[in-house]
Amino acid sequence: MQTYSTIVNFFQEGGFFMYPIALVMAVGMAIALERWLYLTKELRSNRKMWDQLMPALQGGKYPTAMSMASKSDVAICKVLNYGLSRLKSARRREDIEMAMEEGLMEI
Repeated sequence: MQTYSTIVNFFQEGGFFMYPIALVMAVGMAIALERWLYLTKELRSNRKMWDQLMPALQGGKYPTAMSMASKSDVAICKVLNYGLSRLKSARRREDIEMAMEEGLMEI
């Protein structure tokens, strides 16, 4: 209980300037919490989609993987879709990697 009274006393002694500081801290904490929740949700959806795509990619079923990736709005599918679409026209690995890197910049 003494810790609480110490914090309240410190806030009261700080005067008027403590209110804007507290407001900025609250806004910063809200933004940090929102970003953490969003990134956690995106991580889960990316992993779920990757688990669905991986068997098709390992089996060499690229048209199936491409159709699955094009139907989804998950970030990893967008990047993978760029690479798989380039697979039809380019056979060099560098071209496919470059297409995926370009797709990563557009997300």
